[in-house]
Amino acid sequence: PSLATAYNDRGEIYVSKSYTDKDPDLVKRALADFTQAIRLQPDLEPAYSNRGGLYLRRKDYTAALKDYDEAIRLRPYLGLFNDRGLIHENLGSLDLALADLDEAVRLKPTFFLPLMNRARVNEKLGRFDLALTDLNKAVEDDPLYVALNRRGVFYTSRGRFDLAAQDFARIVKKVPDEIIMRNINFEFARVYLNRGNMFYEKGEFQKAVTDYTTAIGINDHAESFFIARARAYLRLAQRKKVSSDLDAAVKLNPEMERNPEVQALRAGINGPGAPLPVPTLAPAATAPAILPAPPAAVRPSERRLAFVVGVNQYSNLS
Repeated sequence: PSLATAYNDRGEIYVSKSYTDKDPDLVKRALADFTQAIRLQPDLEPAYSNRGGLYLRRKDYTAALKDYDEAIRLRPYLGLFNDRGLIHENLGSLDLALADLDEAVRLKPTFFLPLMNRARVNEKLGRFDLALTDLNKAVEDDPLYVALNRRGVFYTSRGRFDLAAQDFARIVKKVPDEIIMRNINFEFARVYLNRGNMFYEKGEFQKAVTDYTTAIGINDHAESFFIARARAYLRLAQRKKVSSDLDAAVKLNPEMERNPEVQALRAGINGPGAPLPVPTLAPAATAPAILPAPPAAVRPSERRLAFVVGVNQYSNLS
């Protein structure tokens, strides 16, 4: 391979390792390698899409958009339109996001990832019927069951708790072994988190605690799980458990001590004030969802959708 390709390939190795290794230098090295590859070969599309994907992951949407524009100019394909749709969404350009996601769906009408992303944008625009139509199509194609989870979130946000419960139950009943074998325990934990949120909104706080506890048992490294359970414990007047869960959340991420909801919950321990309501369950478009790194045999041009799928947002994943 050319020297530019070698830099790009090494950058991809760094990216793959960064999902399991918490060394922040891996992402920096990957960015440096992709940039060097572009300097050596300005028409190397995978280097632009890879670097743009890292910018998207870091929420540097302006830089990401520039790289995706160039990648699409050089060689447009489904994954690039899907990802650029996410970028436009995060930048607040929902019409541009829809245009890119429409193109991604046109290229492969049954592919669940752009269908779910388009559903989220339509939901933000208040086009709930269109959103549900896309989610229904996505559920039919989804091998990871994230579309079923997402539809459960959608039903919860629309107050259809009966339908939401059916979707969550289908996942919990049929796929735990498969999900765990695919090494995406975090995603499966979110199913219990989302069902717990549904119970919380219904006022069934003990059931919410049960599901939050299950989510924490699957993955105990997400501070949002502990905060959610603390919220339910406060509704049940179990203040010592509220304090314990908040301490656990802050231990995982010290910055959470300054989080307004954490502060409100701590205030609620010593006073009559009610905790903040559970956040709206439709996911905020703040960061791309990342699936486990794809096998090395996957061609670089096909890897982008394995890295950035826009299914859910890991800062507050739904």
